[in-house]
Parts: sequence; C-alpha cells; structure tokens
Amino acid sequence: MEEFQAMSGRFEAEARNEVQMLRDLVSQLKSTLQQHHGGVMYLNNAEITAAEARKSDLMVKKAKLDESLSSASQFRALLQQQLQKAFASQVGDQKAAQTTI
Repeated sequence: MEEFQAMSGRFEAEARNEVQMLRDLVSQLKSTLQQHHGGVMYLNNAEITAAEARKSDLMVKKAKLDESLSSASQFRALLQQQLQKAFASQVGDQKAAQTTI
C-alpha cells in the first residue's frame, strides 16, 4: 500500500510539473501572439494612415482639376461665342460689300 501511495505521489508531482510546464508554454505563446498581432495592427494602422493621407491628397488634386476643367469649359464657350460673332460680322461685311458693288 505504501508503495502505491509513493507511486501515486510521484505521478501526481510529475503531472503537476507537466501541467505547469504546459501552462507556461501557453502563456509564452499568448505573449508571442499578442506581440505579433500588435505589430501587425501597427503596420496596418500605419498603412491605413498612409492610404488616408494619399486619398486626401488625391481628393485635393481632383478638386483642383475639376475647377480647372470648369474654367476651361467656360473659356471655350466664350471663345466659341467670339468666333461666331467674328464669323457673323465677316459674313455681314461681305454681304454689305457685295450690295454696294
């Protein structure tokens, strides 16, 4: 009976040691995983911040291009009007010159 109790005690001690070793390993793995996720989140946050800054820059450039396009369209319309007036004036002058001849 004493031998059984001794074997039982050794088994219990070995099992406790093994359980503690496994707990330590799990703790180390959790720590490593948290560090890895923290690093990944940092990279993702940095990438997100850079992408947002790029998006903001592109939005500003787009707004400037839209304004420039609008201005160019207005200028084109003005030039077309002036060209039509000049053409109409030239045609009118030619008709007037023909009627006086």
